[in-house]
Amino acid sequence: MGLDPIFWVDDYQYTQEQKENWRIEQEVLGNSKYHTVRYYIHTPVKTLTVVLQSNEYTTWVSEHLLKDKKDIEILERYMPSPKAGKETVNRAADEHLDCLIRGSVPSFDLFGQPGCWQDLSCIYGIQDLIMETYDDPEWVTEALKILQRRKLDYIATLDECKYDILELGGGVAIRHFKCCCDTSNLFYASINMVTKWQALPPITNR
Repeated sequence: MGLDPIFWVDDYQYTQEQKENWRIEQEVLGNSKYHTVRYYIHTPVKTLTVVLQSNEYTTWVSEHLLKDKKDIEILERYMPSPKAGKETVNRAADEHLDCLIRGSVPSFDLFGQPGCWQDLSCIYGIQDLIMETYDDPEWVTEALKILQRRKLDYIATLDECKYDILELGGGVAIRHFKCCCDTSNLFYASINMVTKWQALPPITNR
């Protein structure tokens, strides 16, 4: 059994107004062991920060973005929803006829995952998030809906994009989430929208 080659392409496009209301800067911090960068997300009402560290193998979060639960309101108001760059995707499909064209539903900027629960765990912290499913499930539900909206907005712009595969998911404690919170349907709603696409023809018939 053979395996099809994959060509990965994403082109998230933002308006100028979105960029002005969600302006990202970075500062490299001195750290003798790991490469460390603090990112600033400037919005009209507040600047949010997150710190990422990297070694030669991977990158991880050492300071999460959401330090105050109220900051989810800033994301609701200013976090931009990108549009798919149809021309970029389709050009890649035309130039790589022997490949499956793969992309992903947008994660949170800087560090995240395509799935709603996984995305929230990256910006809030998985341990604290699991506790909030017990202590404040209403907040968890609202935060997931805010992140989900961005992903659904993007999915709505995918018409005529020649994607074969889209990544949506991640692996952060989803079983616990489904058991403790009556909002697991939010995780799968984006998948349901994706499956409404008309199936693309096999790559050999493009």
